Amino acid sequence: MIVFRIFIMIYLCLRTKLILLCGNQLIKMLAKLKKNIFIFSIFLNVALTGERFNLRNLDNSYFYILISPDKSKMILSNTSYNTLTFLTNKEVFFSNIPTLNTFNCKWSPDSEKLLTMTSNYSKKKRINGLIMLNEKGEVQNTIINNSINRIFPLGWTGKNTIHCLINDTLRSFNIGNGKNEWDNELIYAIDKKVFIKEDDLSSSLIYKAKNSVLNLDYSKNGRLIVFEVYGHNTIVLNRSNEKIISIGKANGPVISPDDSKILFMDLSDDGYQITSGDILLWDLKSETIIPILNDPGIIEMNPVWLDNNSFYYIDYLAGSVKFKQL
Repeated sequence: MIVFRIFIMIYLCLRTKLILLCGNQLIKMLAKLKKNIFIFSIFLNVALTGERFNLRNLDNSYFYILISPDKSKMILSNTSYNTLTFLTNKEVFFSNIPTLNTFNCKWSPDSEKLLTMTSNYSKKKRINGLIMLNEKGEVQNTIINNSINRIFPLGWTGKNTIHCLINDTLRSFNIGNGKNEWDNELIYAIDKKVFIKEDDLSSSLIYKAKNSVLNLDYSKNGRLIVFEVYGHNTIVLNRSNEKIISIGKANGPVISPDDSKILFMDLSDDGYQITSGDILLWDLKSETIIPILNDPGIIEMNPVWLDNNSFYYIDYLAGSVKFKQL
């Protein structure tokens, strides 16, 4: 009888272990299946719509979009430029830096770092900084700290070389403590003048406008440059044929990855707030303007290219991010 009881106890223990083992395996299998279904849904969404980022669970408080060079990451910020949301195909990160200022922030060429500012007020003075974040929104490097000078990020010319304006004077930094890299040209504006810089030597003046230059963008190879002139028309500089073209009123112009098109906004305001906004396209080959988004009930703003045939933009009134294929 004792032997039988021992046998029954051993059997029950083995059965419990088997159930637990199968249960754990089943849980793991279900978790893996859930993950695979999520990944498959992302790929299916990309295949069917071309949309790369899942925006369904985000709040509606956005104004600014910036997509990384490799198109794998997106950042979003609000109208005050003091929030930062990082998106990938699978994850969402929120940066909690209290003094963040994302205005004109710039992705690194390898899409792993973000150059951005910090701003706060102390004794009625604005205190500025320049920092580098990793791809999860964490501070990786402090480049300028607690400065009363005006700082404006310009961008990168290598994996470790960044450039900015400090009180309208160009400054360069190598965060790897090496020589400055010049993998691409740096094109930038100071007041009415547009400059190009190819190395550590002096910059070259390539254009002088009638008024301050705003919202400058240029292609990766530097052949196409576009910018607004305050109170005047938007200018396109085609360095391939040395052609200068005025395309009229064109707010926030951005060049497509293949340099063939420029998206821009047509904005109106009443002196206090934006009252209307449409998105249009200027075609380089035909030199014509094509309306893309002009719904009178929606203020469409701040387009950012995903690829040569699709882009993301802001629905200003809703504060949401939307996707559009051409």
